[in-house]
Amino acid sequence: MNLHLIGFPHTETIESYSTCAYTAKARKAARMFTDAGHTVYLYSGERNDAPCEEHIPLISAKERLRWFGGWNPEKMPDVNWSPDAPHWRTFNRRAIEAISERADAKDPILCSMGWSQKQIADEFPDLMPVEYGVGYEGICLNWRAFESSAWMHHVYGIKGIRDGQNFDAVIPNFFDPSEFMLGSGSDDYLLFLGRVTPRKGVKEAIEIAKASGLRLIVAGPKDSSRGAVDEVDLGGCEYVGAVGPLDRALLLAGARALVAPTLYLEPFGGVVVEAFMAGTPAITTDWGAFRETNQQGVTVYRIRTLQEGVDAAHACLELDRQAIRDYAVANYSLESVAPQYEAWFARLDTLWRNGWYQLREEATL
Repeated sequence: MNLHLIGFPHTETIESYSTCAYTAKARKAARMFTDAGHTVYLYSGERNDAPCEEHIPLISAKERLRWFGGWNPEKMPDVNWSPDAPHWRTFNRRAIEAISERADAKDPILCSMGWSQKQIADEFPDLMPVEYGVGYEGICLNWRAFESSAWMHHVYGIKGIRDGQNFDAVIPNFFDPSEFMLGSGSDDYLLFLGRVTPRKGVKEAIEIAKASGLRLIVAGPKDSSRGAVDEVDLGGCEYVGAVGPLDRALLLAGARALVAPTLYLEPFGGVVVEAFMAGTPAITTDWGAFRETNQQGVTVYRIRTLQEGVDAAHACLELDRQAIRDYAVANYSLESVAPQYEAWFARLDTLWRNGWYQLREEATL
């Protein structure tokens, strides 16, 4: 099957842009679908290190610099997500031209930026444009794969969707276990890893560490559009800034526990599964996808009060780190998630025939 995987104008699909979660997802998706035997066409910025049949650069480094400035992993760019913004108009127009030269009828087009990329989908009624990793509220295409069941129902609610959508799917985020090493937590600190912004719960993480008498390391980029690091008093903890893949893996492996007390309904919370890949327990709040990914008392402690956070910080020592990693690999590795996409693609393919009514063709004797 040909898959047309759409990237973004403000990044390139290379490792150094991995602090952008959706760029990291596109890189991993290219590998996962290529390994599954699909022909992947990847449309993104000038450089690419993800495996694919063909990489089609749509935005030059000079254009990206003019629109967004130099890439700074310590501070995410403030992107205008309006499809009328010049960077999206340019990117989408070039994507349409490039897809037209390569697509066969019925090919899926994999989008992950909602309304920003809808122009691409609208140009191809004979193809299958889908939103393949919905962790946002602005859905706009006919078929979606949500990152969690909690997020799917949240978005249905705010969009006023009152009936089930048979050709939507819930497919979790996916990770490469080889990027993480099983750790012992011997460095005995708590770790906050992610955008350093109030709604991610960095203040609550600091409070849990102080009340537990434990050291806290805070790692992650400053967020320019949703609350900056200087809005949070980081006194009493060690702030190490944004970290690359290796340092990220080492920090996770050495931590007693990851602390992810997100205040909003979490669409997925990939950093928690990354912790699990290192065998590291997580202390999270009880919102959104956390109730699906986090097994209470096995991989995680979900909390609602400071005291519960303190208790969890000490109880984490009793959890089996090998079992935590095994759980993550079995449920969230590239190899374990790929069949879920295959099943979704097969279901979507029936829409070209009888849809819900399509029965499996029985072999004739």
